[in-house]
Amino acid sequence: VVALDQFTRSIFRGGPEAFENDALARLLSREALHLEEDLQLHPLERWFLYMPFMHSEAAADQRLSLQRFSHLAAEAPEGYRKALD
Repeated sequence: VVALDQFTRSIFRGGPEAFENDALARLLSREALHLEEDLQLHPLERWFLYMPFMHSEAAADQRLSLQRFSHLAAEAPEGYRKALD
């Protein structure tokens, strides 16, 4: 997910290639959520797993992003809460 969502955004910044893996990143993130694999991750890893929803322009993805990041902020260790808020 990090490679598909973050690396291409950095490598191809400013061009359409920066977004060509977004759908696959969201698909993999959704699969991880469905299997509850996100709950096995460190808060920082979960942060990156949820980012494809934040980057999406679809309203449903934005709602999911807000929901997941809100839960993450509430559950995260103190050192991460400020950044998540």
